Amino acid sequence: MAITYHAGRRIQGIAGVDVAGSFSSSTDAHSAALSLGGGSGSGNTKVGFEVQTGHFLVNKGLKTITFALDKYGTVSGNGYVAVYNSSGTQKGSNSSTYNLANLTQYISPVDYTFTWTTPIIIDNGDRIVLEGGTFSTTAQVDLWARNVSASEQYVNGVYFNSGWTSLSGTDVHFDVTTETNNGDTKPTNVQVGSRYEETDTRKMYHYTAPQAATDDIFSTGTGWSGDTSTYPYNSTINGIGCDTSTLGEAVTKTVTTLSASGQWVLRFKVTRETGDLGDGVMINLGSSSASTSSLARMQNGNGLYPYGIHLIYFSNGNTVNAGGSHNASFAWDSSSTTSVTWSVGDSRWIEVSHPSSSAFTTKVYSNANFTGTADLTNVASTSGQTLNYDDITIGTKWTANRKHIDFEDMQIWNGVTTAPSTSNTWEEEGT
Repeated sequence: MAITYHAGRRIQGIAGVDVAGSFSSSTDAHSAALSLGGGSGSGNTKVGFEVQTGHFLVNKGLKTITFALDKYGTVSGNGYVAVYNSSGTQKGSNSSTYNLANLTQYISPVDYTFTWTTPIIIDNGDRIVLEGGTFSTTAQVDLWARNVSASEQYVNGVYFNSGWTSLSGTDVHFDVTTETNNGDTKPTNVQVGSRYEETDTRKMYHYTAPQAATDDIFSTGTGWSGDTSTYPYNSTINGIGCDTSTLGEAVTKTVTTLSASGQWVLRFKVTRETGDLGDGVMINLGSSSASTSSLARMQNGNGLYPYGIHLIYFSNGNTVNAGGSHNASFAWDSSSTTSVTWSVGDSRWIEVSHPSSSAFTTKVYSNANFTGTADLTNVASTSGQTLNYDDITIGTKWTANRKHIDFEDMQIWNGVTTAPSTSNTWEEEGT
């Protein structure tokens, strides 16, 4: 059934059913044909294959893919699979991840399966590639394939190294499952308040606008106190920049009071600017009470940590640290921390969710939509937190090297466990 439009912003279509399928390539795992890192793949950041007209995958929804992989030398970090169109634009989200350090050593490839929650429709010219992880000139991850006399029709091996290269006569060993919905796609070029009726399921949906944030911290430059000359408000970036080599400088702003036992989500963006060493910049969600003043303790420099949740902090020049909190006695609250590296010019998007009084989760993303697999996910304890949170504080600690970080677009949603969609969405009635 095609989408039909009626009076009163009423729309009809069908949900359809998911059609499953599977495919195994005729190519065997003949050789380590494509590599991330190492000598043969030095500079390669993506390796995989390019789908051509006539292949089974065209117009199918890619659900899982299995590659034959091994490693040579010592590698680290999470690998994942992504899909790019013929113009080099990513389609959908990244797949599930796998710790590349756990791969078997060359020459013993094993099959590993990557999964998508939402299948990605494959088109002619799409590139399905393995990426992620950390390598060196002597360490690599091998993607097994046949690199001479290719067996698989309508497939070329492909890699990315400052640009895309398609390898005629090279193909890749892989297995896939697909899931393709044959129903109608709900339109998005309609007015908020429109109604969609699935005639086969009798479900009703309303087109709704995104939920506004409870607090938009950087929407204005007012309300900040402390060392505002070091941390000036910048309306161009909708945020605050830091560029200093001085310890013990900080700014703070009162925000919507967030319960230590309540539910809320906070998001913001950070950018490492040119010349930044990044060692010792902290952003904290804490308390303005006299005994725990975040501003006073951050301005102490090396000596004191503030009460509250350390939303993110930077150390060792290239490390983004997530997690960690101090209770009202300023003791570590049994909190674990994890980290991810970044380079000059990189931006990261941070999400901190607080579903209960016992813990909070920090996720670090490489995209502004907070989609796909996070670069880092950390769960930390807040069991010792007793004071509500009512201020955001940014300050410098530890070492007197240059710190050059931008903080942007910070929003808080109070009373939720997940951040609302940032775009108009169809919401089912009664859910």
